[in-house]
Amino acid sequence: MTGPKFSIIHASYGRPYKAIAAMQSVFKNAVHPENIEYIFAFNEKDSTRFDFELHPVFDKCKQVVGSFKGSAPAWDAGAKESTGDILIQMQDDVVPPLNWDESLLNTLHSAMAEPPDSGVYFTRIPIFVAISDGYRLDGFCFMAIMNRAYYKMRGEFIHPGYMSVYSDDDVYFQAKKASSEGKAILIEARDIVWKHEHHYHNPDVELDSTYLRENSDVAYAHGQALFAKRCNEY
Repeated sequence: MTGPKFSIIHASYGRPYKAIAAMQSVFKNAVHPENIEYIFAFNEKDSTRFDFELHPVFDKCKQVVGSFKGSAPAWDAGAKESTGDILIQMQDDVVPPLNWDESLLNTLHSAMAEPPDSGVYFTRIPIFVAISDGYRLDGFCFMAIMNRAYYKMRGEFIHPGYMSVYSDDDVYFQAKKASSEGKAILIEARDIVWKHEHHYHNPDVELDSTYLRENSDVAYAHGQALFAKRCNEY
């Protein structure tokens, strides 16, 4: 099938089999998996990344490897290698819903007042889609979904100055500001749920070394200071 291509950009560290399971759920739950470009971003010091190469499904994926200080710069580096029409941020502990690709396309078409079979694919107007993580009800947006026009307008996918935390606050803050200035369309699609099975949401999920790394005091202090600085600069 021809149609918009999705670039799934997945930053992963230290838990290859959990990441592979997440990747498989993306392909399995898509209506048209042939339209998916999957990109893994790894830290060069993470030796577990070699475990991915033992899995046959990994042949479908691109790899980006670098000296990333955390997930935020890894996601941004992965986006630079993407070619898809719609970019989606992915994590080891996220589970997409059934038929997620069709659902997102219908949401985008509705926002642009285009029928799904119109052949016009919302490529020229910058769009950001805010979805739900299945847990939080405070308006927080935990993952970035944007079309390529939005990515080109912003010049970045996830701001690489962050280590991990607060990068999600930043990207959503930017989307709201761009929308308020008439530069982009922000779609609040909270009925779309990509379940974020994070330890802090679900205590049955193991608190592993990757969670401790990404949610360290250093990462929080750095992220909070950078977010405050960038908010004042906008």
